[in-house]
Amino acid sequence: MNTPGVSIIVCCHNGASRLPKTVTALALQNVPRSIPWEFLLVDNASTDSSVNITQAIWDYYNPAGNLRVVHESQLGLSFARARGFKEAKYDYVIMCDDDNWLKPDFVSLAFSIMNKNSRIGALGGLGELVFEEQPGAWMAGIRMFAAGEQWHRSGKVASCRIYGAGCVVRKSAYEKLQMVGFRSLLTDRKGTELSSGGDHELCYALSIMGYDIWYDDRLRFSHFITKERLTWEYCVRYAKESTACFDVLTSYKMIALDVNSHKFWYVVLARDFFYCLRRFLTVCLQRLVNSRDSVSERMLYFKHVILKNKIAAYFSKFGAMARNHNEILKFKEACVRAQLIERPKFRSNPILSFFASRLYRQPQ
Repeated sequence: MNTPGVSIIVCCHNGASRLPKTVTALALQNVPRSIPWEFLLVDNASTDSSVNITQAIWDYYNPAGNLRVVHESQLGLSFARARGFKEAKYDYVIMCDDDNWLKPDFVSLAFSIMNKNSRIGALGGLGELVFEEQPGAWMAGIRMFAAGEQWHRSGKVASCRIYGAGCVVRKSAYEKLQMVGFRSLLTDRKGTELSSGGDHELCYALSIMGYDIWYDDRLRFSHFITKERLTWEYCVRYAKESTACFDVLTSYKMIALDVNSHKFWYVVLARDFFYCLRRFLTVCLQRLVNSRDSVSERMLYFKHVILKNKIAAYFSKFGAMARNHNEILKFKEACVRAQLIERPKFRSNPILSFFASRLYRQPQ
């Protein structure tokens, strides 16, 4: 059994320019002596001075928490996070990005919330954006950074997903995922690539296994956005590359939000396809109407690129989507066999009860 306490994991790939304020915020955490905690820097094939800078700052402040540096040579945020979970000593793991500045009470609050509710598999907070340069007006309608409220109130998140920045994950729940055969189908961020979705995949998997996904607006942190990420070229590249996870997350979402997953999943996919198509056509029409408004045009073009790539994925990746869907269903079935999730409850109907008992019987 994992020890109650907090392990802060920061995965970095050439993050020397971003780490000083991130590490300083961690070193200045107000953590009661009764709460054990540590800081793990997972160096994901960096070629800069990330490790040396981190060590120097930590030694300067000399906080009560221990610093450990681990190296993961396989490039990709999912691989780095997996290594961090393996190395973490404590049960409550904070996934802090190298550009996240946690508020001084973040660790103590995370411990308190997780310790009081054993059903929480993942806990998210409220990120506040801090820009290196003032962004253009056109960015107001574009949401691509991990920040803002994640649910309309603190508590269980019905959408079963929160963003990875500042996310707290129960390590014992993560280890149960591994026990039933969970393997990430996404690599998430990889070097300079803008692929994403690993945080949502993990949340959906925890939800399928029966854990709650939670949000608490008392957990605050700042998310620093560099000027390089505020250019129009970056936004367009993000819109194109971030949709690479669509073929995986679509099925995860279907299965996580519906415990009695639709047997004819291709019907649900078809419904989602026509929903995306309708939105795409609506955006195209809006672009024609707002052709003279440069601010609206950029916002609409951003949505246009994302929806276009999603629609294209139904034709170019349908086979992969089918395979992924079956893999996720197998994972769900493994959770049922291991009695990690509650079986569906049927009304008192003898015919339904018979089929339910046959469908969910344990193997001999």
